[in-house]
Parts: sequence; structure tokens; C-alpha cells
Amino acid sequence: MKKVAGFLVLLSLFLVLSAQENATVLEGMTGTQLYADPNGNIYLVNGSKLSKLDENGKLLRSFDDSFLGDITSVDVDNPLKIMVFYRESGKIVFLDDRLSPVMAALDLFSHGYTSVTLAAYSTDNLIWLYDAAAHELICMDFYCKEKSRNKLNFSDFEPSQLLACQEKSLLMNNPDDGIYLFDAFGTLVQRIPLQVEWIVGYAKGRIAYRVQGSIGEYDHLVFEDSRRPLPIADCFDVKWHAAKLYYLDRNHRLTIVE
Repeated sequence: MKKVAGFLVLLSLFLVLSAQENATVLEGMTGTQLYADPNGNIYLVNGSKLSKLDENGKLLRSFDDSFLGDITSVDVDNPLKIMVFYRESGKIVFLDDRLSPVMAALDLFSHGYTSVTLAAYSTDNLIWLYDAAAHELICMDFYCKEKSRNKLNFSDFEPSQLLACQEKSLLMNNPDDGIYLFDAFGTLVQRIPLQVEWIVGYAKGRIAYRVQGSIGEYDHLVFEDSRRPLPIADCFDVKWHAAKLYYLDRNHRLTIVE
């Protein structure tokens, strides 16, 4: 997906991990989710609040609409059109680079999408949704006009992530079963038997992931896998960009390793 504009080959990340003595904890910067855009900015989610920081952790902007509930996921791959998904209220909001809304919030509930658990924003300005009740992968435009709808008849399918990739493909992470790769039409291309906690990024056939206190990279084109331990075993989100690693520690504090 655009989803890995900030994606780095793990060799560079491993070099960062070897320099953990240069870790800086940013007091007051806490959250439960981390994102990085192609320009090196970091985004921190804490409940209903989205904060934008520069690469050094300096706060630039923030957006908070508590009326919509807690933020479920964010797509920052296009820094000029950031997608924020609120599962609880069935809303999708698009923000500009100043974290100001660029259009009225999309109300999924009012269009009959009452069971959407995952959402992603593609490079061709389309919105992808996963309806957990109907087990359907749905593609639509900004007017909620459907482009495609695909039934996913997979057993024990409870995906935790939906990612739209630069290669005009989609990834869905089903932690107990593997990673599912779909084409631009929502048709299954391949099930990758890799059980991971979280997909960190994807580019050119390589999947970066987090699992059991480690980060890894799996090349599903040549079936090669490599892993390295995280700075702390129980950190629950991690991102990297250029020569820096960002992670949330056990106290939800943002930490930067250079």
C-alpha cells in the first residue's frame, strides 16, 4: 500500500536496533497506535485524539472529535488526505496536512453499512471496507457508491487488519490463520501461511510484521523469513522511518531510537 511509503528494508532497522542506547522517551506523548507518513511525520492515536509529530517527536498538530468516539484506525500514506476510521460510530473522516477535515464525515451507518470492522484507503482514491457480519470485502467511492462486493467464504476468518497497498492490492491479516493477499478487484490471490500479531508494512513482495516480541520481514515471492528482537519484548506498536525506530512502551509512552 501506500502503506509502506515509510517502509524500510529490515537491514536498516536492525542497525537501529543495535543502537538502543540512543533511545529517547518522550514524556507526555502517550497513545495506543503509531503511524508514519512518507514525509517522516509520526502520528499518535490516544482514544479520540490524533496527534501529528515531526521526526524528532515535536508536536505539530492535533485533531480530536470525541463525539465520534475512539479512533479505530488511521491511514496517513497520503499526508494531504488522511483517513480516520471510527468503528463505534460508523464514521470516516478525511483530514488535510493540518489535521483539518476536508469534507463532511462519511456516515457508513446511514448507507446501510452497520457491521464494518475494518477500513482502508487505496492509492486510486477508493475506500475498502470489511463487513464482518456479511463476511464481505466492499469497495466504494467518496459518495458511498459501491464499485465491488466480494463474499469471503473462509472458515475461522476474523481479520484484525485491512491494508491497501501501492501495488494496487490488499492485505488482510487473520492472526490465527495467515495473511490474505487480494488484487485490486478484491479477488483472493494468495493465502500466506504466516501467523503474525500485526503487519507493519508491505512493499515489493516483502511483508514487515510484529510477532512475539520480535519484528520480521517475509518475502512471499521467494519464501524467505528473517526476524530480530524488539527493543523491549512487550512494546505493542512499532514504526520506523529512515534511520529512526519509534515504539510505544509498556506505559504507552512514545520512544525514539536513533
